[in-house]
Amino acid sequence: MKGWLHNGCLLAGLLIFVFSAGLRAQDVTEIKYKGTDGTMYTGLLVYSNEEDIFMRINFTQGGKFRVVHTDYAAVTGEEDGVNYFFLEGENAHYVTGDDGTAYNPDHFIWVWEDSGQYDLPYTSDDPEYNMEQATQVISYKQLEKGKVTDSYLRSFFGSAEPEYLAMRKFFGLEKVTTPVKPTTTTTTIAANKDVTMHLIVVANTAISDIGSSCSIDKRNLTSELEGISEVTGMKFKKYIVEEQEFTKSKVQNLLNAFTPGPNDVVMFVYRGHGFRWSNQKEEYPQLDLRYSSFTRISENTSINLEEVYNTVKSKGARLNLFFADCCNSDVGISQVTAASFMNMQSNNNYDTQKLRKLFLLSRGNLISTAASPGEVSWANNANGGFYTVSLLQSLRDEISYLRNDDADWNGLVENTIKGARYKSSKSVCSNCTQQNGIYYSEITYGK
Repeated sequence: MKGWLHNGCLLAGLLIFVFSAGLRAQDVTEIKYKGTDGTMYTGLLVYSNEEDIFMRINFTQGGKFRVVHTDYAAVTGEEDGVNYFFLEGENAHYVTGDDGTAYNPDHFIWVWEDSGQYDLPYTSDDPEYNMEQATQVISYKQLEKGKVTDSYLRSFFGSAEPEYLAMRKFFGLEKVTTPVKPTTTTTTIAANKDVTMHLIVVANTAISDIGSSCSIDKRNLTSELEGISEVTGMKFKKYIVEEQEFTKSKVQNLLNAFTPGPNDVVMFVYRGHGFRWSNQKEEYPQLDLRYSSFTRISENTSINLEEVYNTVKSKGARLNLFFADCCNSDVGISQVTAASFMNMQSNNNYDTQKLRKLFLLSRGNLISTAASPGEVSWANNANGGFYTVSLLQSLRDEISYLRNDDADWNGLVENTIKGARYKSSKSVCSNCTQQNGIYYSEITYGK
């Protein structure tokens, strides 16, 4: 943290910030703060995930209106018993009002404990991160749809900028036309006609070490996919294997009896321990189906992810998606860390056309796991597994108006793997070993 938490005045002077009150996936927030020279700054902070953050800052200085663009990277951690969330600014440059002088990027920091109290973040543009130069921001608030005007957005963006057009859609300022229902062809999926979303979550919620993180992931996944089904008009069925029913026989019985329709969507998500046999050839992990660590690991208590993939794939659903958030190492012990990340919370700023492409106009199969052979995966008992958190962040990012490119499952899972890799990197999680997920995809799209 380069000294941000070493200065005694920070630890004594800052109240506590509860992380769940902070940034969320696909947040747009306004930050008002004052510089050391008295200049008033208004920042529009756009947050997608830990690696995809930027802020537009407008201010008047020397009688001239100026706008600066700054990119950000997020770092979380713990130092001297205090948790922190740090936004480090970089690549600051003028959009308008450039007078040839450099603009030092502004940095922001929150700290929190377990008391439930929180306060506004502090900011500084000091290149050496000297906390003696830090001041508390004046206000920090999430911007909501229906409460943002076009003139407000124009104070940060030019009318021809893609970001401006995306923001107009994001805040409901531009009418979004409903796509015309496609004509039936051999490659076209009839939108929401007799389509059921089948969500299968196998989560080790009862085991002592990672049970609470698995419970969080189960809840977030169920809420997210149920909401998507409602918006797209798909029927929704969920199958949850957890607690004392978290056994191989229960999973096999479910999969054998499972009968999706030919136009249905199936998403299978595993959250628990994973491991590899010493002589294992498959690159995908064994799913450890024991709800007690005192039960002996054997072929009767585990199943390979590829076996699940092949079983469900043979049922003939239109789209099959398989995700496993678990270790892929000989040790077979999922790792837990204190590093925290954004809680998933729903919002209404999604692009329906992108949702339709992902879930109604796609066909094929995708399989992915959180770690490569020999690696462990990481979880946090307050927020869930790094991979699952990244999966939900990437899904929200993929369907957002703030993305100018088209939605795509390959891009979504690649960003999921990238997000989990970043969360487990030493620069973000000092006690983690980096995880590098893997995937295979054979998905095509209709029109």
